[in-house]
Amino acid sequence: MWNGKRISLVCWCAALCLSLLRPSPARAQIEWQPIDPADLAMKDYPMAPGAPAIYLYRENLEDDTQAESHGDYYIRIKVLTEEGKNYGNVEVPYVKDLYTIENFRGRTIHPDGSVIPWSGKPMDEVVVKERGVKVQEKTFTLPDVEVGSIIEYRYRRLWGPNILPATEWYFNEDLFTRQAHFVLKPDTSYYDVQYQYQNMPPGSLPVKDPGGSVHLDLHNIPGIEKEQFAPPDDVLKGHVEFYYVEDATTNAVKYWKQVGKENYTAIEQFVGKHKEIEEEANKVVQPGDSPETKLRKLYARAQQLRYLTYEPDKTPEEIKRDKLKDYNNVADMLKVGYGWGNSINWFFLALARAAGFQANVVMVSERSTYFFLYNLLDRRELNDEVVVVNLNGLDIYLDPATKHCPFGLLPGAETGVQGLKLDKDGGAFVTTTAPKSSDALIERLGTFQMGHDGRLEGTLAVVYHGQEALARRLDAENQDNETRNKNLTDAVKDWLPAGATLELTNQPDWVASETPLRAEFKVHTKFVGASTGRRLLMSESLLSNLVAVNFEHPLRIYPIYFAYPWEFADEINVTVAPELQVESIPPAVHMTTAYGQYDLSCQQSSGALHFHRHMTLAGFYYGVPYYTDLRAYFDQARSTDGQQVILDIGETHASQ
Repeated sequence: MWNGKRISLVCWCAALCLSLLRPSPARAQIEWQPIDPADLAMKDYPMAPGAPAIYLYRENLEDDTQAESHGDYYIRIKVLTEEGKNYGNVEVPYVKDLYTIENFRGRTIHPDGSVIPWSGKPMDEVVVKERGVKVQEKTFTLPDVEVGSIIEYRYRRLWGPNILPATEWYFNEDLFTRQAHFVLKPDTSYYDVQYQYQNMPPGSLPVKDPGGSVHLDLHNIPGIEKEQFAPPDDVLKGHVEFYYVEDATTNAVKYWKQVGKENYTAIEQFVGKHKEIEEEANKVVQPGDSPETKLRKLYARAQQLRYLTYEPDKTPEEIKRDKLKDYNNVADMLKVGYGWGNSINWFFLALARAAGFQANVVMVSERSTYFFLYNLLDRRELNDEVVVVNLNGLDIYLDPATKHCPFGLLPGAETGVQGLKLDKDGGAFVTTTAPKSSDALIERLGTFQMGHDGRLEGTLAVVYHGQEALARRLDAENQDNETRNKNLTDAVKDWLPAGATLELTNQPDWVASETPLRAEFKVHTKFVGASTGRRLLMSESLLSNLVAVNFEHPLRIYPIYFAYPWEFADEINVTVAPELQVESIPPAVHMTTAYGQYDLSCQQSSGALHFHRHMTLAGFYYGVPYYTDLRAYFDQARSTDGQQVILDIGETHASQ
């Protein structure tokens, strides 16, 4: 789920490629490798027991010495289970307008050695569009894949003219890799090539041959295990990255100062000082406003811009009809009334400075993609931006460029992360606001009547605050109201007993930023609980657990990572039918741990029951040594949820 996150092109493109002119021609296709009969007969692989499939061979051959840099890629997979057949559905991502994918070839080899070639044309699909950059996929399905098949395919990735890209070799993927072969032929005519690496197997580093090409050969590389709430793939995957530089440096302080100066210069040129922006700031704020009120008004003004980033992809005819104009600075943005991605943050920066605030851009590392490593010297780690403003002597971090993001809140992936606060001297590293569980609160407020047969009817209000409201509003972007409301209703229905009916009775505010997202429902359920003769056993957790965190395995491989800390609160009132007598209520439970707090209680008064449940998750990242205690916290909460209220339904109704 992308949640509208933005690609920061100022740093991303600078790290991704450098332009230069070079001569050059095409490269011959590689042939299929011979098939080993032992691979055809393979039923499983001892070093990857139970694996659905394994990579028998992976090859990347990249050549930067041509006029158009390109890479030839070759994949061979052994299918071992029914699940492994899914690897016959191939997806190759690429960024439109930066490079193309061509020369697809593929085939399926059955265990008896028969070969079924793939013939056809790949489908082209847009996966996500961020700040004008399309991330697309070429997709195709290899023919007649069955358990025991070997499937293989290859293709060429071709960059546009005059582009020299960074090269990345990812060597541990989701499957076990038996053999991987990587080669880069770098162009060092004008630039130096350097490399950096992460999670490399011991004793395995790239080797340069006398001709200048760089090689890496690896064997028996474990795949990434699938675990609940694992860190992002880019954190877990081992990789080597090659990049071109004019001024090569391995000094981290010097490197980040250089990155800071480059980005500061580019942003300051865009922001500048414009009379039109000063006039706009003076229109928005009033002389008697407090500093916070002024800043809130300026923030709201920035969010009035049209967010092009979040709009659906357009056809050439629609673009022409829309008559969108280019903009080169914040004054232009004021005139046209729209912006892409982080330029909306720069617009807000200009307004804040015009109103007398001290404000700076902070390049941050979104932890949904990267966990920042200072010594990795990879500017792409700083893949997004926020604005820091000094308000009444304190720094406050803001991100109006994220649509629907309320004042004072950062999107979850930008909280508690390192960032480079830019200034003319290259900047300094800071840490953004730490996330709190109260910033992601879900409330469920219910009023029900219970009949003598255990059925419930009444109303349920669900209120999403902070991160929870933001996530749902971003997910609902570009959906019509009917789809938004249906998706929300379906999600809430999952909390209710099977067979329940749910009717949305209000119109949730999908377009706001500052207010919670509230949905109200009429609810009818079938029998809740269990019946044993004259007694009705009803769980205290009348609605199912919101978080449903269930760590099934006693052991853990990777750290535990949540998008953000969270909190939920239930306040449910149930008026009980006169024929029902409350026989017993479990004792209240209060549990406080280092991982969060859990409270559950039921109170009886005047023929009614009041259920209170409250649970928090205190942090978002826990190392493996904390897994046992964290798991115990969730297990105990889930067990306590099962405590039961016992009601006597009377002899007459029991016989019915």
